Amino acid sequence: SVVVDDRSALMHNKFVVIDGRYLWMGSMNFSSNGVYCNNNNLVRFDSPELAANYTTEMDEMYIERAFGPTSPQNTNIRFTINGINIENYFSSEDEISAILARAIARADSEILFMAFSFTQEDIGEAMLERAEAGVTVRGVFETSGSETSFSYYGPLNDAGFETIEVRQDGNSRIMHHKVIIIDRSVVVFGSYNFSGSAEDSNDENTMIIYDPEFASYFVEEFETVWGEAKTN
Repeated sequence: SVVVDDRSALMHNKFVVIDGRYLWMGSMNFSSNGVYCNNNNLVRFDSPELAANYTTEMDEMYIERAFGPTSPQNTNIRFTINGINIENYFSSEDEISAILARAIARADSEILFMAFSFTQEDIGEAMLERAEAGVTVRGVFETSGSETSFSYYGPLNDAGFETIEVRQDGNSRIMHHKVIIIDRSVVVFGSYNFSGSAEDSNDENTMIIYDPEFASYFVEEFETVWGEAKTN
C-alpha cells in the first residue's frame, strides 16, 4: 500500500531502504528525466545504522502520516562508519539551513556548490562572508529561476569579490543537484534545496560526509557541470 502527502508542500525525499541494511539516497527523482536527462546524484550505503535512521523517517510518514513541520525530531544525527564521520538531517524538524551556514563558515580555502534552487539567506550570506575573507567560492545554478529576485545568483554574481565566480548551468534539461563541497573534504548532499520551502515546509533529507576521498567524486562531478556551464 502507499501513503500520499496531500499537503500543499512537498514530500521531497528521494530514498530507498532495502532489508534494513542498504540505503539509496540523493537528489535523483525516480523518473526517466531524473535518471537519463537531469544532473543528479545517488549514493548507495551499506549501513544498518543509516538504514535504521531512514526507516524511522519512513515510518513517520507511512505510519504516523507526519510530514514536514509535523515530523518529530527523533532520528540520530551523528554516525561514524568505517572511520568516516557522517551527519544526517531531516527537514523540517532539524533546521538544516543554520547547520549548513555554520559548516560553510568553517571553510578555510574553497567552497564549491551546485544548486537547483538557492534562495536561503543564511546560506548565501555565509558564502559571501567567506568569500570576503578570501575563500574561493565557485558555484553553478540551475538556469531556470536563477535570475529571480529571490535567487542568490544575483547577490553572489554581483558581489564584486574576485574570490567568487558563479555560472548558470549548460544542461538543456535540469541541473538538479543540491550539493556543497567544503575544502574538498566535506560534502553536503541530499534532497534539500537551499530554499525556504525545503527549510520550513517540505519533508527533506540531507547528509554531511567528512571524507576527502568521498568528496573527490563530487568534485569530479562539479568540474564536469562547471565546464558545461555558461560563463558570464
